[in-house]
Amino acid sequence: MVSPGRAKMRQLPPPHILVVPAVINLSLWAITANRVSLAEGLAAYLLLLFAWGSYWHWQRTRSAGMPVLALAALNYWIYFALELFLGSRSAPDWRHPGRQLGDAAITETMMLVLFGIGFLWLGMRSKLSRAMTPKRIPDIPRNRSAVMYVQAVAAVGSLLTRYGDLPAALGAGMQVMRIFEATVTLAAIAILFRWVLDGKADAGEKIILFGIVALRAFLGIATGWLGAGLIPALIGVLVYVQKRHKLPIVALSYALVFVMFFQAGKNAFRGAFWYGNNGEAGPIEKAEFWVDASLKQWERAFNDPTGAALRNLLTFELSRTSLLNQAANVLEQTPAIVPYQYGRLYSYIVVSLIPRFLWPDKPSMNEANQFYQVAYGVTSERDLNAVSISVGMLTEGYINFGWSGTAMVMFFMGVVLGFWNKIFLGGRSILLMGIGIVLLNVILAVEFDLAQALSGIIQHVLLSIVVFIPVIRWRSAAIPSAATDSESITFNHDFSASVQR
Repeated sequence: MVSPGRAKMRQLPPPHILVVPAVINLSLWAITANRVSLAEGLAAYLLLLFAWGSYWHWQRTRSAGMPVLALAALNYWIYFALELFLGSRSAPDWRHPGRQLGDAAITETMMLVLFGIGFLWLGMRSKLSRAMTPKRIPDIPRNRSAVMYVQAVAAVGSLLTRYGDLPAALGAGMQVMRIFEATVTLAAIAILFRWVLDGKADAGEKIILFGIVALRAFLGIATGWLGAGLIPALIGVLVYVQKRHKLPIVALSYALVFVMFFQAGKNAFRGAFWYGNNGEAGPIEKAEFWVDASLKQWERAFNDPTGAALRNLLTFELSRTSLLNQAANVLEQTPAIVPYQYGRLYSYIVVSLIPRFLWPDKPSMNEANQFYQVAYGVTSERDLNAVSISVGMLTEGYINFGWSGTAMVMFFMGVVLGFWNKIFLGGRSILLMGIGIVLLNVILAVEFDLAQALSGIIQHVLLSIVVFIPVIRWRSAAIPSAATDSESITFNHDFSASVQR
């Protein structure tokens, strides 16, 4: 028998849930040169606490699906809190170079992010995602012909990464080819990874999978796209998380080192092979150049006794994942200078859902980004054709309706995340699992606006299902198809029983 008092104590999170986020944020606070207020520091702590606590709860309860709420909160911490401590306070405003953002705007932005994550959680907790559950879903039964078909899709798509200009050469079919290369191929790789983790793949299948991943990584690096070389490994990591219910810390550490190392030489590589006169170089020569350029950058950074080179390099690395200054710039100017848009920026959502090969001259969703870039001084009108910058759906909601707009957008995305976690990541179908893991980065992309996220999700899912039609079998969504579902049911039953006891 356990007393009610002791039962409540068992439900409390262990001390490390509170301590780990505090240690990380305090460490960043100790080394920052920025003026960080108590409110801003507390918001950064609560964001990381939300992520860490949500992950711990998902792992402890052995819930089906993946810790998508934890991943979402962590993404927002990376894009906002890291810049709070390590970034500058310069406004992204070409009209007033050197303008510094006010402390009030930075504080309000951190509060807005915390506010948005709360509504994301409420959306996931709502019952609306259950109403979206379909009656029948597509699946791929494992047999020899299905395995060979999935391997062929993975291999063909990986070889296409060698020909980066091929999608553009196809004209109207460019979008279809990009979806096949970016999503369908990676979904096939995710399915092959899952069969390996399930113990169903033989030695030959493992060798083929390893060869496809290595080929895609090598060709990705040789074409100048860092993500193309890293994403196949990350897909394997996410499949592992979905199957084993734990993070492979060592693999993630290697991935972080990989990204930071190659990011340093990326500009030199693109300057030489994208914009220079070395376009005829072979893949091996290009890969060697990128490794050498990155090594030189890191050697220069570590050999600088002043530490300025290392700080500049880290600032450059951080600039790829930062939205704090952009959002604070919006809050400073809205609605005093730029009025609320009251939904005008969402008019592109319906248009974006129509594939371009069906409507070649349809308006571009970039028009919403272009409005933001010009209205808030991020880019001059003459440079719009050269760069497209998005401020992210959280801030886009504020541009349209203020704080209430952020609440509505984040609640809606919470409903989408709940549906995605249940149908695509819950183990009901290995095909949907593969698609769901590959497109998870689209749903969780902090820098995407709403039109980018929704159009990407729907078009990529539909085309993926079309490609796999030859090996698809449709079945009821209510029937578990693999051991993952039965394991999840057992885990949830055991947890419920333990709570009742």
